[in-house]
Amino acid sequence: MRMARVAGVLKDAVTSCMKRAFDGTWACMANGFTLFELLLVIVILGLSTALVSPAVMSGLSSARHRSVARMLAATLKNARELSVSDGKPYAVKFYKDRLTVSAGFGGAGIVRREVKTDQENRIICAEKEVLLFYPGGDSSGGVFEVRNNRSKIAYIVKVERMSGRVLLTEQANETRDL
Repeated sequence: MRMARVAGVLKDAVTSCMKRAFDGTWACMANGFTLFELLLVIVILGLSTALVSPAVMSGLSSARHRSVARMLAATLKNARELSVSDGKPYAVKFYKDRLTVSAGFGGAGIVRREVKTDQENRIICAEKEVLLFYPGGDSSGGVFEVRNNRSKIAYIVKVERMSGRVLLTEQANETRDL
């Protein structure tokens, strides 16, 4: 119903404009936006962008944080699978800015995979810096925390000792030392 009314009003405006154009008066086509109206629209767009962009950036940071936690869990699962399929132990060694997956004890073997972390998302090792996966599927076990100071959530990656199973959970981000 409303659409029909709007269409009717537009049709009347166009026909009256066309009649005026043929009469020699171009008043309906001279109407436009003033400089003040254009500036007002630009200011409104600028303010809305300034208000929305922090929320968008926060969402991107949160997504990156979750991604690092999932990447850590996937890397640990992959190391366990490599150990079982190759029939030899694999070590995951944690450094300040990266982690490596290599065959052999202590992480001294050939590096099969290296994953770099960013400065915003830190991986904190609770117990040890080298995690071992054995050919039977078990592991040396460990707990790792992916922490981001901007986020209210911390991700905990736990590797069970007997089964080698990798569990990813989230909890409230507390400022505590592991």
